[in-house]
Amino acid sequence: MSLRLPRWTAGALLAACACAPGGGGAGPASVEPRVTPDLDAWLAEWPEVELGWEAEGLPEEDRQALDHLLAAARQVDGIFLDQAGRSNRERRERLEALPAVERRKALRLFDINFGPYDRGRAGRNLFLDTPPRPPGAGFYPEDLTPEEWTRFLSEHPDREAELISETTLVVRDEHGLSGRPYSKVFRDRLEAIAGSLEKARSLTTDPALRRYLGALAEALRSDDYREADRLWLEVRGPVRFLLGPHPTGEDRLFGLKASFEALVGVTVPGGAAKVEAAARRLEATCGAPPPDASRVELLDLAGAGGAARAGGVPVAVEFPLDPTPGRTRHLVFRNVALAKSRILLRPAAQALLGGGPEQDGETYVDFLLLHSLAHGRPPRAGPDRLREAAPLLDEARAGLAAALALADRAEGRATVLAALLGALGRGERGAAAARLQLALLEAEGALAIDRTTGRVRTRAEEWAAGLRRALARVDHLVAAGDYAAARRWLDRAAGFRAGRLAAIAAGLPFDIAVRFTGAARRPPLSGVTSAPRTPAAP
Repeated sequence: MSLRLPRWTAGALLAACACAPGGGGAGPASVEPRVTPDLDAWLAEWPEVELGWEAEGLPEEDRQALDHLLAAARQVDGIFLDQAGRSNRERRERLEALPAVERRKALRLFDINFGPYDRGRAGRNLFLDTPPRPPGAGFYPEDLTPEEWTRFLSEHPDREAELISETTLVVRDEHGLSGRPYSKVFRDRLEAIAGSLEKARSLTTDPALRRYLGALAEALRSDDYREADRLWLEVRGPVRFLLGPHPTGEDRLFGLKASFEALVGVTVPGGAAKVEAAARRLEATCGAPPPDASRVELLDLAGAGGAARAGGVPVAVEFPLDPTPGRTRHLVFRNVALAKSRILLRPAAQALLGGGPEQDGETYVDFLLLHSLAHGRPPRAGPDRLREAAPLLDEARAGLAAALALADRAEGRATVLAALLGALGRGERGAAAARLQLALLEAEGALAIDRTTGRVRTRAEEWAAGLRRALARVDHLVAAGDYAAARRWLDRAAGFRAGRLAAIAAGLPFDIAVRFTGAARRPPLSGVTSAPRTPAAP
């Protein structure tokens, strides 16, 4: 959960944060860099989409406040660019020396990925002479090893708190390793963001949003976001805003550091009624107590910044990441879902099923609402019993429950299967959950995969019955807290015959590159500026 090129707070800090020799790949901007010859194929995986949003009925004061919140979100880009890589500014400057056509393509790819490293499925590098992505991104010195880290922490226990804090950058200095608070490293830019928040706070008609923005401005200066996070849950007006350092997986070295991101949304007319209808459908299908519909909201995404925009914007988010019941909220972005449905899921469904009912955008929105509502449905087992299997089982249960609730729609199968196909090429957790669902559905007779073409065969009556059996199986694993059985299913899913499915996915766009129109009273989806590739027949 983005590019402008920011400056560090002080030259001394930049020196302290310097990369390992040869690690930066930086050089004079006048020297033409060597970049991948694969620019066109790489760009084809990111069709550009203009995304608009509804603002009808929004008071004039809130529209003006929204402008300041969008400005704040854009300012987050520069901070995350530094967090993604300490040499990113120099690397982007090097691209300016390329010939005009090549420069335009390379800069677009750099900006989509917030750096030279591909966030898509191929793991490519924009530069031919740049080392692989450091697992610690820009949060640590590039040459820091786990062995050095462990040794330093054991020898300096008094430094542990600052080093492992999720809101510090680790730098080398006269003390060896130090943790520099985000509030100091990015002080000037955070003050500019706080200024935008204060302007929005003075304009909005929503008292809860006013309180949240005030607390958030203070948090940017103190690195303590607990009060702001608490107040965010109280915001229920027409404008949704979320900004801060959040766990996003950018730190692949130790998984400690949070990345700055921002999301700006506006409520969709009739959205609450649509969520309530989804909750009733889920209850009727699964026979569980009615989900708490108040924790799921349908919005249009009006803007995004930082990690929320790196490699594509999300169709839905969950915040805060708190396991306590009632302490989290799910936001589903209708305009993003409709765009991804048209550009990504529809061709995926055609490639996967080879015909039949088409994937449908509104059905995808319903699927996302049902999926969000189904998270945490009973039965529940503590994560300590199921260990690393717990989040994967919860994701699989939510997906299967949502699919079952749509089993009576002809386009439901196409929507669910296209979404699972897309997840195979995503992050490992999403791919593992998708493989688990596909393995369960195949085992329970809901679908069959052609060993030659990779296409999926399924019939309506088999689909619904198989979904119900697959969901019952996962529910039983969770209710029993049976880790051994859950682990066997995850191991079986890891070997699931997804290779041919992944090959089909590789012939499709990876994600959309969103350009927000920022214009009020526009249709929620204003169009596509570049067509997706036509998938090859499997």
